[in-house]
Amino acid sequence: MVAQRHAPTRANLEVMMQSVVHFSKSAGVLYPAVVLYAKYGGSEEADTLINLGIRSAPDIGTKERFESLRANLSEIP
Repeated sequence: MVAQRHAPTRANLEVMMQSVVHFSKSAGVLYPAVVLYAKYGGSEEADTLINLGIRSAPDIGTKERFESLRANLSEIP
């Protein structure tokens, strides 16, 4: 049996945001949160999370990854 994928609810996104609050310096938490908010939540939240990712990036590669994500937000399917 194949599991169906459903768009996350607002409540699901809030759980993700709580993870971001607790692990705000983790690109591994921030990056997927940005993608989820861009797809299902809102561009304002996604942009706020991108700013956090850029500010807390431990290295230039991570910072560039968030900057690239910002530049391509409109292309996230």
